[in-house]
Amino acid sequence: MIRGRGQSGVVGILGVMIFSAIIVVIGSAMVTTSVLSMQQSQERLDSTQSIVNAESGVEDGLLQVKRSPGFGAGGATVETSFDDRNRTEYRVETIDTESCQDVRQIMASGYHDTLVRRIQVDDCPQPSVDADFVYALQAGAGGITMGNNADIIGSTYSNGNHTGENNASVSGDVWVAGTAAPDASPEHDPATVTDFIFGKSSSPNVIDVAQAFTADTSQSGKLVKVALKVKKFGNPANATIRIVTDNNNQPSGTQVAGGTLNASSVGSTLQFIDVSLTNPPTLTNGQKYWIVVDTSGSATNYWAWGVGDDNGYPNGTGKSSDRWRSSGTMTWSPVGKDFAFKAFMGSPPTYAQGVDIGGDVHANTLNQLTVGGDAYFQADNGSTIAGSSFPGSEDPPQRDLPITDANIIDFKTQGASGGTYTGDVTIALGTSQTMGPLKIDGNLTVENGSTLRITGTLYVTGTMLFSNNATIVLDPGYGADSGVIVGDGTVTISNNVLFTGSGTPNSFLLLGTTSTSDNAIDVSNNATNIILAAPKGTIRLHNNAGANALTANRLVLDNNAVVTYVSGLNDINFSNGPGGSFAVGGWREVVCDSASGPCEPVTQ
Repeated sequence: MIRGRGQSGVVGILGVMIFSAIIVVIGSAMVTTSVLSMQQSQERLDSTQSIVNAESGVEDGLLQVKRSPGFGAGGATVETSFDDRNRTEYRVETIDTESCQDVRQIMASGYHDTLVRRIQVDDCPQPSVDADFVYALQAGAGGITMGNNADIIGSTYSNGNHTGENNASVSGDVWVAGTAAPDASPEHDPATVTDFIFGKSSSPNVIDVAQAFTADTSQSGKLVKVALKVKKFGNPANATIRIVTDNNNQPSGTQVAGGTLNASSVGSTLQFIDVSLTNPPTLTNGQKYWIVVDTSGSATNYWAWGVGDDNGYPNGTGKSSDRWRSSGTMTWSPVGKDFAFKAFMGSPPTYAQGVDIGGDVHANTLNQLTVGGDAYFQADNGSTIAGSSFPGSEDPPQRDLPITDANIIDFKTQGASGGTYTGDVTIALGTSQTMGPLKIDGNLTVENGSTLRITGTLYVTGTMLFSNNATIVLDPGYGADSGVIVGDGTVTISNNVLFTGSGTPNSFLLLGTTSTSDNAIDVSNNATNIILAAPKGTIRLHNNAGANALTANRLVLDNNAVVTYVSGLNDINFSNGPGGSFAVGGWREVVCDSASGPCEPVTQ
């Protein structure tokens, strides 16, 4: 019995020893794991600190580019130390990419002790649009229709008929242009086009360009306007468009008509831009003429005209030269391709009818007008004219709309620079929200009594609804610039909606759409302080509705609608706002073989 108890004691001691050993092993493992975990956590923290340092370098570089657009044009390196363990260094250089010229590329290195992380950012400057709203109302071929007691405080210009009902009035001048045929003839609009660069000083023999065409007078003998598929790089000066005769298969020095290609109407993508001709010429059927684009050379501000893959237009050709001259020798070189163009001949005479006009009237035909000033016309049917009459006057030339398709595409690009929200956005009853720049892939609704503050361009792919007593205001950061909300769908503005600029004089809000609807923008009572644009559709203003300026293919003012022109609209600049003065593309972490590269994106 005693021996048995001794053996049991030995077994117990061995068990305790084994258990203790297991505890020691487990404890050691836990300590080791804990130490490793702490080391890994510290490494992650240090790594995070280094990427934060790199991001601070990127943000400082972007700020410098924003403050001074020329910063880094020739290369610049900036180093900042935060303390003994943290610093950042970034390099700014200028590169060209397929989608953007003069890109500022920023490579920032963030250091935390011996750790380094790098970020590469490409800053693509965003287009800024200047526009001249010279008239209270400016309409395309759809013209202007005014209901009973509709009132326009300002002047109007229309490429179509301008009509009014009882007591419809315009305080200023009324211009009704001679209209263009709805279809171009001749034209060359190839399915695929590429850039043909001109007006760039590095190519001195390609400053001016020209496209030949053969006149087709089956619709009319007069050439009213041309359209060119162009885009711009930087901010070139306006170009002069000349219609000249042919001289041995090259442009002559004899100009038969001219116009202006407004740089503000041209965007950063190839789009057809209308150029109305002053004193539209009468062309000879079957005779060759040339469209000449006369510009100046610049290293950074120049043009591109779209060309097809081959000589697809059988009755002409494209050529380039160092300079068009009205006299002397000119040398024109074949481009080998045809430029994309359209030529619009005239259509039946236009008229102004049934409107009380405080100023002058300019139209082909006057029908039962009351005119406080002078009248310029071809025919008059029962008008009362207080001033002088000038029968036999030439029809006014077509005037291009101040907001073009190219401008709207640039506005969309500005909005998308802030990212995309997929789905409908509703600002609920009585609430406030700030947004922009932003693309909303859906509908936008601003409900009754709510407030939307704009910090950058908004692009809405769906419909927009602004309900009763809503307020839409630009952020004060816009300063003297104006802001934009643009969409693809219809826009409905209900009663008493208030639109305001930044609070700085001559800052306005433009609301535009690409909709072709007969109700592209529909405005109810007392919606004020807004510029409305629907270059492809119709804007309708109902009872007591108001606006500062309207531009659309067709404008309809119902009974008692009022438009009051503001003088500051004659030269305004639309920016992407304080929240998006420039867009950043390609924000990515990179790994580099050395401090100077080469660098590749981090693999996820």
